[in-house]
Amino acid sequence: MGREEPEASQALDDLETSNGADEGFILSVRDARRVYSLLRNPERWEVIWAGNSDEAVDRSDVGATLGFEPTWFVGDRLSALCDCMCFPRWHGTDKEGVLFAEHYERLNEHALFNSRDEAKEFLEFYLSFDWTETGDYVIAEICLPEELPHPPFQSDRKSVG
Repeated sequence: MGREEPEASQALDDLETSNGADEGFILSVRDARRVYSLLRNPERWEVIWAGNSDEAVDRSDVGATLGFEPTWFVGDRLSALCDCMCFPRWHGTDKEGVLFAEHYERLNEHALFNSRDEAKEFLEFYLSFDWTETGDYVIAEICLPEELPHPPFQSDRKSVG
């Protein structure tokens, strides 16, 4: 957020200091709403909720599930989906573009899998190749918190939370 959103940036820094956020991930929907309310240009941002689908966590107020994605949340924050199907910039895939076609066809309108099992099956296939990124993957559940404005998609929009 930086200089373009000084109040929200300060609130996020304060949450990091008090362990209410970790590496930019805000740990409660309530705190994410507060940071969002401080944005000068809220139309450029959206709040999404992401959590490890294996963990029993409080999912109250997280809204509708958009889908599931194999990812890791710390360090480089890699999306296996993006690595080979959405934005294959670093590794690429097969030149014909058919290697992940079966899994690509399963993606929903949010470019996520509809079930944890589909995401896990994709991850197993993805990791079977020697060029893929390995790490501490989890199957993340991605949700859209309720009662927050969600502007129409803009290419320069960023995520908070």
